[in-house]
Amino acid sequence: MIRVAIVDDEAQVRAELEQYLRQYGKGCGVDFFVRSFKNGIALLNEEQLNFDIVFLDVEMPYMNGIETARNLRQSNSVCALVFITNMAQYAIAGYEVDAMDYVVKPVTYEVFAFKMKRVLERVALNESKSLSVKTRDGFVYLDVQDIYYIEVTGHELRYHTARGVLSVWGALSEAERRLEHDGFYRCNSCYLINLRYVSAVEEDSAVVRGDRLRISGPRKKGFYHAMMQYMKR
Repeated sequence: MIRVAIVDDEAQVRAELEQYLRQYGKGCGVDFFVRSFKNGIALLNEEQLNFDIVFLDVEMPYMNGIETARNLRQSNSVCALVFITNMAQYAIAGYEVDAMDYVVKPVTYEVFAFKMKRVLERVALNESKSLSVKTRDGFVYLDVQDIYYIEVTGHELRYHTARGVLSVWGALSEAERRLEHDGFYRCNSCYLINLRYVSAVEEDSAVVRGDRLRISGPRKKGFYHAMMQYMKR
C-alpha cells in the first residue's frame, strides 16, 4: 500500500488527482491510500507524516507550497514530492526541498501517468529494509532509512538515528559491509554516513542533520563521486 497526500486549495484539483490515482492504480495493479488536504497547515497538523508521495500545490492561502515543503522535510525527508503549479518557473524553487518533479495545471491524465512512472521508481528506491543490531540485551531492528550516520569510538558503534542514539559493540568495517548497497559512504575512519541526509558539504565536512562530520583527504574524491551517483539515482 502506497500512502499518498494531495494538498491543494482547489477541491476540483484534489478530486481529479484522486480519480487519476484510482485509474492508474487499477491499470498497474498498485494500491494507493489517499488523503486530501485543502492547505499546507492541514497537512502538517497530521500526527503521522509518513506519506510515500506528496502532491503539493505551490500557491495556497495561509502557507504556500514551498514553506509547507520545508516544514514537511523536517519530519519526512524521503517522500517523493511533486509540485502542482500554474506556472512552470515556480518549479525551480523545488530543488531546495528535494522536489523530484512538477506538473502544470490543468493536469491531464496523460501527463499524470507519465510522471507517475518515475515517481513510483523513487518510492521503490526509498523502501526501507531492516538492519539487526546486537546489543547487550539481544537484538534491535533499525530501519535503514532512519539511520543518519554511524560513529565509532574505540570498539563502540554509535548509531545516530531518528529514534535517538544507540550504542553497541562492533566494527565500523562490518557496518560498512552490510550497508554498502544502501546509500552509505565512509567519509573517514570514524563516520559512515547515510548520503540521503547530507544537507551540505562545507570545505572538509559533510553536514548531516546539523552535525559536521569531517571528510578525510584520501576519501574526499570518493565521497564527492558517491554523492553525485546518489543524487543521480
